[in-house]
Amino acid sequence: MSNGKTLDSTIMIFGRVFLMSMFLESAVDKLMRWSYFLDEIQRMGIPFGKFSLMAALCVEILGAFALITGIGMSLGCLFLALYTLCVTFFYFDFWHLSGMEAIGARKEFF
Repeated sequence: MSNGKTLDSTIMIFGRVFLMSMFLESAVDKLMRWSYFLDEIQRMGIPFGKFSLMAALCVEILGAFALITGIGMSLGCLFLALYTLCVTFFYFDFWHLSGMEAIGARKEFF
């Protein structure tokens, strides 16, 4: 019985580390290429450019911290899920595209 719990715990830890690394890498990328991402946000028509980018950084960093430490993990995961839904909706707007471009964006969305 103990082996099952140990395996479950190990899988959960690996899952949290992998999710954390994805969001943390994204935050570091945004910090290193701030002006590129600010231009990208404005090009995509996402409202409140600088504020949106700062909010994204905060959610990614604090969410990654919550995932890896377990402190406030439920709230951190909720914010990461909402953030991911918003980014997906604004960034992969395949319903405005046509042809092969629409197919590629639809695949990334789903």
